[in-house]
This record gives sequence, structure tokens and C-alpha cells, in this order.
Amino acid sequence: MTGTTFRILILEHNPNDAEMIEAQLRKVALTTSTKRVGTKEMFLRAIEEFDPDIIVADYAVPRFDILAALKQASVDLPGLPWVIVSSAGSEDAAVSCLTAGASDYLSKKNLTRLAAAVKSLLEKKAAAAARAPESQKQPEPAAPANAPAVPAPEAQAAAPAAPAPESDAGLAPLFSALMAATPDLIAFVDIDGKRL
Repeated sequence: MTGTTFRILILEHNPNDAEMIEAQLRKVALTTSTKRVGTKEMFLRAIEEFDPDIIVADYAVPRFDILAALKQASVDLPGLPWVIVSSAGSEDAAVSCLTAGASDYLSKKNLTRLAAAVKSLLEKKAAAAARAPESQKQPEPAAPANAPAVPAPEAQAAAPAAPAPESDAGLAPLFSALMAATPDLIAFVDIDGKRL
């Protein structure tokens, strides 16, 4: 991560709120470059040209459906973290955003957690990127001399595919948001009610 400059795209139509967000982002103890946009058109162009590592977006940008954007981004830009900030700060909006794919949701009334949230998400993204090449480099084991021949591609295509293993990776952002938003105790129990 040394020497890496992380690109942060800020989607905020209110200049005063954008200044507050940028002031908090200056506290991130990483090398960053920010770009601020205020409209849907500017945002779509910045996605292509700026190629952000993370997006910090206002929940209520005029003529911009943040929930639709989050859902589409999960398809088009998987792995791109989004932090949603909102002046409304309602629990329903937070749940909707997190369900649609946001990595975190913060109230503009309390942006003190923004720098830590962005730094954590950028570090996780960098760690995942560092691990990705290792998993792709794993050599295939050599077949023993008496191993049967590999079937022809037609036979392989006819064979049913093995089911993909289920992953909890998609739950991590929701779990993190739940833990951060819960000031009280969270107890984990098994199906019989025994504490884990």
C-alpha cells in the first residue's frame, strides 16, 4: 500500500456539505486524490475518467436515484465501496442503502466517523487486490502418469456444473455496519439458543 494514491469520488450537490466531507477526508491517513461532482451526468463521466477506488455520495442528490445507482454498481462495478452520507439520517434509508449495496451509511450530523470508515474500506480493498493475484497464480497439480485422459470439451459441456460454494463475503459490509451502529450488546446464539 506504500506509494498508492487512492481516488475518492465525492457525489454531493451542496457545496457546504461537500466542504465538510472533504475536511473529514483530509483526516484519512492515506495518500488520496479527491474529485467532487454534483450531478448525475458529472458522476457518470467521473466513474469512467477518474476511476475511483471509493465513492462518498449524498443520499439525496436531485434527479439521482441513489438506490438504483447502488444496485447497478453492484453489477457493473463489483467491489467498489460506497459510503452514503445523509442529512436525514433515518434508519429506513440506512437499511435501504446497505441492502442495495452500500458499504456504510453515515449521518451528516456526525461525520466524525467518515475518515475511519473510508480508510478501513480502502485498506480492505487494497488487501483484497493484493490477495487476488496470489489466488490466480496457484499452479494446477500435475496429473499422475496413470491418470485417465481428460474428456473432450463436448463431454465436459454436457456434464452438470458443480454448485458454487456459498460465500459470506457479501455479508461483511452489513455485519460491519450493524456492529458500528449498535451501542448495546449483540449476542450470538445457535439454533437451540445457546450462546456462541
